[in-house]
Amino acid sequence: MHTTLNKLRQHKMAYSRLKAIGNYTDDEPISIKDIVKSNGLADAIWCLRAVDGKDREICFYAVQRMREVAELIKSKVSIETLDELERLENQGKTDEFKKLLMFASSMTADEAAIYAIRLLITKKAWANNDWQATWDAEIEAQAKKLIEICED
Repeated sequence: MHTTLNKLRQHKMAYSRLKAIGNYTDDEPISIKDIVKSNGLADAIWCLRAVDGKDREICFYAVQRMREVAELIKSKVSIETLDELERLENQGKTDEFKKLLMFASSMTADEAAIYAIRLLITKKAWANNDWQATWDAEIEAQAKKLIEICED
């Protein structure tokens, strides 16, 4: 999975974050895996909005992250919405997926994935009573999951 500096600029990525990515020409492909290494997980997930032609994989990634925290969701409507999002993703209906996600949560797929990861880390940190170790371990695990879906 790749993007470019021009696509990231179109999505209004901050200059300091663009600079951290490294020396690429405007339209040179930049792998999401490289962005994980240079900028970290959160920026790499944010950059998914600037990837073309991989909507299904990105929706799949978002659903998987949300499923990891499904037990924290108490609302029946929210669970039913997650079930419907998963059904749409499984059927490859990415346009409908994105519309429902935006309607239900006012979030894009990348924002929903970040939110779910933060919930998961918080849940695990409370259980382990060690925030920094939990944060570090979970960010590393989540980065590996993102890199897996980005393999071309």
